Amino acid sequence: MAVTQQLDGFNFDALTVTIANGASLSDAAEVNAGDVVGIIVPTFTSAAVTFSVSADGSTYVDLFDNAATPAEVTLPAGTHNKGYLAPLALAAFPFLKVRSGTAALPANQGAARTVTLVVQAVVS
Repeated sequence: MAVTQQLDGFNFDALTVTIANGASLSDAAEVNAGDVVGIIVPTFTSAAVTFSVSADGSTYVDLFDNAATPAEVTLPAGTHNKGYLAPLALAAFPFLKVRSGTAALPANQGAARTVTLVVQAVVS
């Protein structure tokens, strides 16, 4: 990770993952050096944004909340560049992939899409 900014004792790094043209799931990002605090989503073929997470970097599962009736953790659908605060649930996992659409209804992208993950780490 390249440090993009240091502020008040924290490093803010930018990681990117890419959803390939014709695909719905990005390559993996290793974020165990900090917590994902923000996500910048480019222009998308209209779809919600969901996540696949892993504890070991090889076995991925879909990210759900812990409500009485679990629901997939989702950022709103949209077609314009947007910045989001990252869902808190992402902090529990050192590896993640970004999906356009949901696990049940993935949405293949019409071009390669680069998603930026803003990672915050405490300076030691």
